[in-house]
Amino acid sequence: MTDWNKKENQDWLNSIRSKMDLKEKGYHLLAQLEQLESDGVRLPFGSYELAKKHLNELISLITQKEEEND
Repeated sequence: MTDWNKKENQDWLNSIRSKMDLKEKGYHLLAQLEQLESDGVRLPFGSYELAKKHLNELISLITQKEEEND
């Protein structure tokens, strides 16, 4: 394998890891929101439903982009 192919493959792997990290962070934030909601903590910026909706939309967009690139 040439150095170019190694670099290209490494860039591709890093891209996938980055996307996975974003999705994992999104799911982690959703879990944290649900825990705060169940603990009765009030959000300073709005509702839990709105925050969860936006996080789910971001996760969906990441998933959609992954599927487009496959």
